[in-house]
Amino acid sequence: MIVDGDIEWASEGAWRKAGYTVKDAAKEALAFNYRTTGGGKYAVWDDGAATVFDCENSRQGAARFSVEFHVVHPQGKIDDKAERFISAYAKAYRKMVTCDG
Repeated sequence: MIVDGDIEWASEGAWRKAGYTVKDAAKEALAFNYRTTGGGKYAVWDDGAATVFDCENSRQGAARFSVEFHVVHPQGKIDDKAERFISAYAKAYRKMVTCDG
């Protein structure tokens, strides 16, 4: 998302192999101070969050899909808000992803 010509919010979705976890997603996002929530369903850190869900797609050679976002210029820690947001965002994002079966 661009606000007044500056990138303020970024999101990425990616196809993943079996076994890829939210911890892997957080490490890939260079989120060193993350915590897992939702029974390990989400990883949340100071300026973003990630989730990974099962989604087999033979065309992509994938078994899972990851969704990650971060706020470029947060006003303080946003991890509590990020936790609430990633749940709703991933639910909506999942509807756009084509899974086999």
